[in-house]
Amino acid sequence: PTLGAQLPPPPPGAEYEGKAYTFTPIADGVYHAVGTGALAVGANATIIVNDADVMLVDSHVSPAAAWALMKELREITPKPVRYVVNTHFHYDHAHGNQVYGPGVEIIGHEFTRAALLGGMSKSSASYAGLLRVLKTRDDSLRRLVRTAATDSARGAARKALAQVQRYQKAIDAVVPTPPTVTLSQSMTLVRGGREIRITFLGRGHTGGDVVVHLPRERILVTGDLVGSGLPYLGDGYIDEWAATLERVAAMEWDVILPGH
Repeated sequence: PTLGAQLPPPPPGAEYEGKAYTFTPIADGVYHAVGTGALAVGANATIIVNDADVMLVDSHVSPAAAWALMKELREITPKPVRYVVNTHFHYDHAHGNQVYGPGVEIIGHEFTRAALLGGMSKSSASYAGLLRVLKTRDDSLRRLVRTAATDSARGAARKALAQVQRYQKAIDAVVPTPPTVTLSQSMTLVRGGREIRITFLGRGHTGGDVVVHLPRERILVTGDLVGSGLPYLGDGYIDEWAATLERVAAMEWDVILPGH
């Protein structure tokens, strides 16, 4: 089957101009997908193109964002997506899960499945903060549209307001969808010539962070367990995180692909 046959109709909020992602090649068949700003996507993703199929690591902030990634994947490969890994349960990494059809296995830690089933991705303080920011931004842009001194300023405000409203439509369409395959410690997939290890190294950013390790390519995909700045701590295990990071450091990798 081809990716074109796999792509569902666009979900709410999926309208955008240009490209939603840049795909940076990291190794043969491995790409880091980072949002351009044309569409709110929330987090980075990793694309792993295997001999016969594709694995995606993390599914973004909404069905719209996940759909856009699948659409733009056609620039890279016609192979079908067969696996999606959720590095953890947070809304910006797992709220695109519902886009993938029955032929796609969603893989995550047992904790991640329980959290998504239990409504934690929508009940967390971080999600409440997102809704609050969007409401504030919507209000301020509506005010700016009414009070702008020039046509160009009014036009810019209208464009920004439309983008915020598309983002709201996209997240309103979310039905949290849990992993269909879970692990407690580790799982290895061998897809053609590629070995993919999915490992729980201990609690850190959440109670169920997993990393995706490509040992031959010496690449480690970390979600939000490792990032370039101070991570969100609201669901973290501060007293255990450092020990988990020591286990990350002990793995064999040359490149880390973070969630942000």
